[in-house]
Formats: sequence, C-alpha cells, structure tokens
Amino acid sequence: DVLIHSIDGTLLHRLTTGSRNESLAFSSDGQHLMAVIRLPDPTHLGRNEQRIRAWDVEHMKPAVDVSTNLNILTFAISESCRKLFAASEDQVATMAFPGGSTIAFRDNLRGRVRNIAISPDGTQHAACCDNGLIYLWGSEDKEWNWSSEIPQTVRASQVVRPIVIDTGNHGIASMAFTTSGELVATNSNGEILV
Repeated sequence: DVLIHSIDGTLLHRLTTGSRNESLAFSSDGQHLMAVIRLPDPTHLGRNEQRIRAWDVEHMKPAVDVSTNLNILTFAISESCRKLFAASEDQVATMAFPGGSTIAFRDNLRGRVRNIAISPDGTQHAACCDNGLIYLWGSEDKEWNWSSEIPQTVRASQVVRPIVIDTGNHGIASMAFTTSGELVATNSNGEILV
C-alpha cells in the first residue's frame, strides 16, 4: 500500500496497490500520484496483472490505469506527462500516457534493472542494473520506434541498440537526469557518477 501522511504525521490516505512499490511519481503538474498496482488473476492461473495507476491528488481517486504485459518493478514519467518508461527485471518499454500504447520495447537486458529515468525533455531514456551497467537510449533516434506490441518477434535489423556504459562491478542503485540532461547515478559502493 501507499500511505499518504500530512506534515505532522497524520495518515490522510491509504492507497491499496497489492504490489511492493519501488517507484512513486507525481505528474509534473502535481495533479496525479502514480504507482504500480497488482490486480489478482481472475483465472487463478497464477499471473497477476500489473498496471501503473494514477490517482487524482485532490480526491485520491483512481484517474487512469495503464496496462502492460511487463512485470513492472520501476517506472518514470516524462515531464510532459506524455510518456511512461517502465521496466521489469530485464525488459524496458516506453508507452504513451495516458493511453498505454507501446512506443518501444527492449528485452534481454544483462543484469536486473534497478532504476530507470527519462530526461526532462523526454528525448533520452536510461536503465541501470545491479551489475553496474547503464543502458542509454535516445528516443528521437529513428530506430527507437520499432515495436508496437509486447512481446513481439523482431528482426535483428530492427533492434534498438542502446549505448551501454559499464561502471564497474558495483550495482547502480539510483539515477536521474539533471535539468540540463546529464545523467547522475549512485552505485552500491557509495560513489556518485556523472
């Protein structure tokens, strides 16, 4: 669950998510709070559905649900609130928001994805892993828009090839883009990388 408290510690709202949340985000206009929710599998086959839900901040009521086939662990939203970048353990996808249609998808990343980020202008996407790798894509690249469904069989010539930065053996714990578009990351060794 996501708990909303006042500045004096009073519990104001409890948003039931059914999911361990590694990511929370406010929309840039401050009108929505977003988190991953897990819905029980109605077929009882053991596959829970995960969505990214946006709640209206004023009333704390669900406003938008974005469905995906990813087992979402972390996500980021662009400053324009038009793109979501979401990740499972070894997959990333960029989706339109609020509609949820897939813009781009990449799987088989080496290492468990720990965190992701979108640059303020929405043109760069990054995913960092527990093995010290950072994957960096430019969304304005013509190759970026190669997928429309998750999962999809993709020809080798269509695969989006990210820039891969090897920061060493220490896992990347967190990262963010600065307002000028530089990527800043922290690793499990306590270092800050720019």
